Amino acid sequence: MIEALPGIVLRLAIVVMSLAVHEAAHALVARWLGDPTATRQGRVTLNPLAHLDLQGSLLVPGLLLLSQWLAGGQGGFVVGWARPVPVDPLYFRNPFTGMALVAAAGPASNLLLALAGTQLLEASVLAGFGWRDVPAMLLLPVILVNLSLMLFNLIPLPPLDGSKMLWGPMFPYMPEAFRRWYARLNGAQRNYGPLLVVFCAGLALSLVGAEPWAAFNRVFSSVVLAAFQALLHVTDLSWSWL
Repeated sequence: MIEALPGIVLRLAIVVMSLAVHEAAHALVARWLGDPTATRQGRVTLNPLAHLDLQGSLLVPGLLLLSQWLAGGQGGFVVGWARPVPVDPLYFRNPFTGMALVAAAGPASNLLLALAGTQLLEASVLAGFGWRDVPAMLLLPVILVNLSLMLFNLIPLPPLDGSKMLWGPMFPYMPEAFRRWYARLNGAQRNYGPLLVVFCAGLALSLVGAEPWAAFNRVFSSVVLAAFQALLHVTDLSWSWL
């Protein structure tokens, strides 16, 4: 256990900083589109303390990393969240499109961090460092954590960013009955209802002997690895022009 602590602490620190970048990107794009709410609350900053959520930024990812280590994994795949950035869509020229753009900024920031990490990793390999040397040991967690956060947030279930990106622009075109029903939901029902349904369905499947969480982990890990391989391919192409 003691020998695993440095790796777990490193990955947890990367999660906290990556979530800070994620939330700062939301706040910055909201400001660009005319909403000063997040700026007034000091959320356009990379200071992780301004975005920290003790449960979502530390407890949940920390337990995931620890459980993966105990299971013999490397702890590369992790999910988490920070304090949501306050956004008032009434400031936007088009509220639905504006919300979709603000939501997309978070996963986009994680993709840029992963891409930058992959470029630096390629540079370290070209400089003669191996995959077990310090540069790779530091950069691989940055890449995998940010790809995990990006893909997790793209899941189209509220309150994740993917739901706002998907449903925001489509909402004005949804049936009137659906929009009235949605308007009657309170904040908790609107934000956490779909996740509660998924959790209950997973619990029900577990009770009958299925393994939905293990299946999700396998699929999610495979998607993250596929995304990493795609970034490596893009990086190889970019370096081939030099």
